[in-house]
Amino acid sequence: MNMKILVLVAVLCLVVSTHAERHSKTDMEDSPMIQERKYLPPGKPCYEATQKIPCCGVCSHNNCT
Repeated sequence: MNMKILVLVAVLCLVVSTHAERHSKTDMEDSPMIQERKYLPPGKPCYEATQKIPCCGVCSHNNCT
């Protein structure tokens, strides 16, 4: 009886660790800290309130500087 419980616990630990490892890899791939950031170069038009890609400098008079 004790051996069955021990085997069950070992199998559950293996399944949980495999599942967690798989999810940690996808989290690393989706992480914005690891992905290369994209910026608008100077001279490109920008709109501070609605732009999705930030300027590499500052958005001034609707142009990246």
